[in-house]
Amino acid sequence: MKKRKLLWTGLLLAALYLLMIFLLVAAESAAADANITDLPSAFWYSLTTLTTVGYGDTYPVTEAGRIIGVVFQLLSVGMLAFLIGAAVEILRGRLFPMLRLRFRLKREWYVFSSCGTASAALAASLEKEMKDPVILFLRSGGSEKPPVGMSVNVSPETLLRVKKDAGGFHLFCMSADVPENEALAARFAGSGCHVYCMSPYMPDQLSPNEVRFDPYTCCARIFWHRYPLTSAREKIVLVGGGRYGEALLEQALQFNVVDDRQAVCYSLLGDWENFRRNHPFLPLIAPPGTEEEKDRVVFCGGEWNTDLSLLEEADRIVFCGDSESEIIEQLSECRKYCALSGTVYARISVPLSGVAAFGTPEEIFTPMLVMRTKLDRLAVALHEHYCAAAKTPQPSWAELGSFTRRSNLASADHLPVKLRILSGPDTELSPENCAEACRRFRAAEPERRESFRRIEHERWMRFHLLNNWRYDPVRDNAGRRHPLLLPYEQLSPEEQKKDDYSWELLKDLAEMDPDDLRSGIR
Repeated sequence: MKKRKLLWTGLLLAALYLLMIFLLVAAESAAADANITDLPSAFWYSLTTLTTVGYGDTYPVTEAGRIIGVVFQLLSVGMLAFLIGAAVEILRGRLFPMLRLRFRLKREWYVFSSCGTASAALAASLEKEMKDPVILFLRSGGSEKPPVGMSVNVSPETLLRVKKDAGGFHLFCMSADVPENEALAARFAGSGCHVYCMSPYMPDQLSPNEVRFDPYTCCARIFWHRYPLTSAREKIVLVGGGRYGEALLEQALQFNVVDDRQAVCYSLLGDWENFRRNHPFLPLIAPPGTEEEKDRVVFCGGEWNTDLSLLEEADRIVFCGDSESEIIEQLSECRKYCALSGTVYARISVPLSGVAAFGTPEEIFTPMLVMRTKLDRLAVALHEHYCAAAKTPQPSWAELGSFTRRSNLASADHLPVKLRILSGPDTELSPENCAEACRRFRAAEPERRESFRRIEHERWMRFHLLNNWRYDPVRDNAGRRHPLLLPYEQLSPEEQKKDDYSWELLKDLAEMDPDDLRSGIR
């Protein structure tokens, strides 16, 4: 907007200037003693006047010419200020930054479409974690100074042409306007550069160079990685609903699979009807009633304080609504009227005594959660394990649909849980511990090995059921039908053994660099 305003102002001033030149020639050329009789002499007079040089060799002699001369004199300061400002804007916004970038072509470039809270948090994290990053913010009319890096007044296409190496070019489409992000990502589909689009929309087929993310899923992932289950019998209360709450619950159901006889109870306070409508197969994951050794999801309905005893008996209470101010108000009342014994978590950006805060922009907009480089590498390794064991040719990772990729990513994301299952709840994520866990899996007794397979099949089933797949003897990806959506006991022995490869992936973790391992999964 600012650039367009500058252009229109320049065009208007140029038109006014030309009009005054023609009027000056018309007024002076008829006078007998005139020395401004043609366009060149009029231009010369205007320039010496506007620049305040004033040689005196040309000057108006008619009344009309003198009036025009006065206008030139009055415009001199404003015209000079405009021209100097325009020149500085061009140099500062385009020329100087482009010259600086010419000397940084061998570095990785991280280009942000806008300078908002999310992109600022991610840029600050990139500066800490990456080696000599070049961080750029596209200036789209705003005058705000980026927290790190520099702003450039050019298009991302121009930057990519300057960079030349598409593999070292990372474009983050992170405007608050989701359609704008979608349009920008579409422009760079198939360009070879890395594109990260902040959008809740997930197409059936993604370009190989594109990653999709949203703050809700990132928040849910980091929460359950940071605060995993401490028991297979936990009582968890989720307060609030909304986009963040729904993402937390969906991630919990597919991530918190730690035992083949677990019975975790998720009690939901607030408005969760949208989640219930979107997940018609939820009863297959968590059957209604009080069946033992099964997870439960209880829709309590009503306000968060409908049943205070439920909060008092919970092992953990998670305030996860979309409104931070509303969450703080709920926490205030909860602390005032409830005798809590469990741990309280809240999606807030300010620290409060007695509350484990989570979900700040600095926590959820990180390279680990947005770029997923290490997680993608593990998901690819998982797919290659599957392809090696398959009897028929399988598509490559680049040929997979977005859902199958997400399924592999969910399996890779579950590896820290598998590590804790094999080696204990307090086991740190390290190559040595992963190697030991893999050894324990391979040495497990048949009955224990059977338990591991049940856990993985349950996790796989939940992921598909939460995405509304259903059983059918004939597989149909477009119709979301799968012949293996059956209880573990009804699978053939061959299909049961296939779940081993997801545990075997622990050996890939053992071969990773320790720093990469910690930053890539947790």
